[in-house]
Amino acid sequence: MDDSLKKTKKSEKNIALKLNTYSNGYHIAALKSVHFMDKQQDSFSCTKNHTHNFYELAIVLRGAGFHIVADQKMQIRLGSIFLLCPGEYHHYEYSSPLTLLNFMFDSTSLRSFRRRLADLPGYKQLFQRGTPKSEFHVDSATIAELDILLNTMAMESRRQMPWSSLLLTTHLINVLVLIIQKLSQEKMIHGNSDIAPAVSFMLRNYQNILHLPQLSKMANLSESSFYRKFNNEFGMPPMKWLLQLRIHRAMEFLIRSDMTIAEIAAATGFSDSLYFSRQFRKFTGCSPRNYRLKDHGQRQEILGNLTFTKNQ
Repeated sequence: MDDSLKKTKKSEKNIALKLNTYSNGYHIAALKSVHFMDKQQDSFSCTKNHTHNFYELAIVLRGAGFHIVADQKMQIRLGSIFLLCPGEYHHYEYSSPLTLLNFMFDSTSLRSFRRRLADLPGYKQLFQRGTPKSEFHVDSATIAELDILLNTMAMESRRQMPWSSLLLTTHLINVLVLIIQKLSQEKMIHGNSDIAPAVSFMLRNYQNILHLPQLSKMANLSESSFYRKFNNEFGMPPMKWLLQLRIHRAMEFLIRSDMTIAEIAAATGFSDSLYFSRQFRKFTGCSPRNYRLKDHGQRQEILGNLTFTKNQ
């Protein structure tokens, strides 16, 4: 970033955002934000330095650049996760349009669950206040799942039914537990777990035909030992986990590509598109075609000082 851009950023007035701007009166809000490139700036565009009176959980859906929190500068890419606490100033510098999944909530929304959440491994690192902050990433399958949850929360917020507040809290807990769980699994995959090589192989080769004997051999375990250990660490058998991984990848293709249903089936490891459609419906409750046609949440587009909000 050149010196003139740095001076522009430093001269900007810090902004304080409030939750009720986004939340329809609830303690929780969810929306997708798209930050376009500013033609008045050179290679990097910048968001305004700002803070909130709420927690903000942001997941990078598209774009590259840096996230600056106080004096810490972190590189961002697909799947980067940041959790900002109330009162923390931050901004983004990006070299291509930046799309974020934003989950926003105040401290009262977790009051009944915070103690139980705090017992989970990874909670303290995720909710760390101040800098330096830990850097976290999730894979595209998890991003697809978070995208679905964001859509569900955005629609529930618009419905404004008597039970909407309770459902929003439930969905937020699902979001946080999913992320904490994935971060713990990621640590395990890159750690010393016996099954780590097999799990990494599944993530890289989910589109190919995989068999239990092949995977257990990678872990130097018998099939029964591998099956048992995988089930203990992931909460489900290896082939079911692989099927869910493929379905999550398919969700992403349906939302973000123009591929046909048959092409998506082949790209995610299903040799039969009819079998793919049956499994997809079983997992999501709708057909791949109907899933593609769904409203996938509220989106906020930012271009310089202009902000537009619309449904996708």
